[in-house]
Amino acid sequence: MPVIFLFLILFPLTNIFAADLPSGGFDNPLKANDFTEIFVSIANWIAGIVATVAVLLIVIAGLQYIFSGGDVDKIEKANRTIKWSLIGLIVIIMSWSLLKTILELLNVT
Repeated sequence: MPVIFLFLILFPLTNIFAADLPSGGFDNPLKANDFTEIFVSIANWIAGIVATVAVLLIVIAGLQYIFSGGDVDKIEKANRTIKWSLIGLIVIIMSWSLLKTILELLNVT
């Protein structure tokens, strides 16, 4: 019974959404022509997010270091956070550079 009720509610919406389609078909919402462009877009997006998070973690670790009050455990925790954030930032920059180099070697732009 709930399936029939759901069908009766959603079925009229299909006609409403179908009426909005242009006569030529769908526009490409991804703005990409092939898989490589989609992959590069996603890789750039992910690299930007990860780099931003790494920089944010470095700032937070710096604040932890400043506000540690001389506590050795807090200073060590801040140092570890800075170290691993820098390692992550270096890894993401190197992977992004490697991706760009491979794309240039394969003449994919």
